[in-house]
Amino acid sequence: MKNIFLSIIFFCCLAVSAFSQTHQNVYVESGSATLFMQTGSNWGSETFNPRYLNSDWEMGNLQTNDNKLITDVAFMYNVTLDRMEIRADVNPAVMGRINFGGKVFIYTEFVQNDLVKSGYFELLSEGRTVLLKRYSVQTTDAKGGALVGHDAYQNVIQDYYIKKGDKPAVLIKKKKSEIVEVLADQQQKVEAYITENHLRMMNTKDIIQLLNYYSTLGETE
Repeated sequence: MKNIFLSIIFFCCLAVSAFSQTHQNVYVESGSATLFMQTGSNWGSETFNPRYLNSDWEMGNLQTNDNKLITDVAFMYNVTLDRMEIRADVNPAVMGRINFGGKVFIYTEFVQNDLVKSGYFELLSEGRTVLLKRYSVQTTDAKGGALVGHDAYQNVIQDYYIKKGDKPAVLIKKKKSEIVEVLADQQQKVEAYITENHLRMMNTKDIIQLLNYYSTLGETE
């Protein structure tokens, strides 16, 4: 009987350990709803004080992958750790779109250094091919080469990506040559459209106009 009792305790400990390992994104704060943190696969070190895109919790809503709308959700976007921090009773695995602070965010795959990662992006356009903006933190060396976890040494930078259909998003510079290369399966039509409409690829609205046009074309690759 004693052996059976010890075995039960052992397996209970294993279960608790497994739960803690598979549910590390669930936190409970006193006086608030459960706080879920959906994490990117490219987490950095927590050595530094994180930089947030917003300075305080902002109310908004999110759209689930099955197109259900969840309202009255509080968000903070941790740019340093690429982590969307959420106060709501909702499973982060079903999140589709996140709307807060006048911005729309999606969580999707992207290519970085020839590796496919996942992270949060601001959605700037709609269609089969979309323009995305990615926020990240650039940390500056302090005197003596030491890195200091202080806001003054961290800057939020913005990069632009193009996502075609279900493919991972790819980084672009706001240059005609790079954007045309991403849309190379329709290169002649794309270049002609840019010329005819006097588009300048340094302008976000012109890139969006081009991608809206490209989305009406059928891919040949």
